[in-house]
Amino acid sequence: MYSISSLFMNVSKSNFSLKVFLLLFFMICNLAIFGVAEAAESRSFNHDETSFSLDFVHARVNCESCHVQGVFQGTPTQCYDCHSTTGRIQASAASP
Repeated sequence: MYSISSLFMNVSKSNFSLKVFLLLFFMICNLAIFGVAEAAESRSFNHDETSFSLDFVHARVNCESCHVQGVFQGTPTQCYDCHSTTGRIQASAASP
């Protein structure tokens, strides 16, 4: 049975560096692939097909500004639900 520690035992400094580099490289690749897939999914979503089409500033803000912690169910749809000091999101009012 192999373990991470056994991979790094009795190796030369250059061999160790190569293994660390490869480990970091594959970790970064996995993160990049996940990020690209998530970005593609959000771009393909059409908010106009929901009960809250995006207009004005709402169309330019990050999804997470309204969908706190990625929760879509129960996201407020009335202005005062977000644009108040007691609202769940407490967004600022738009400038005229």
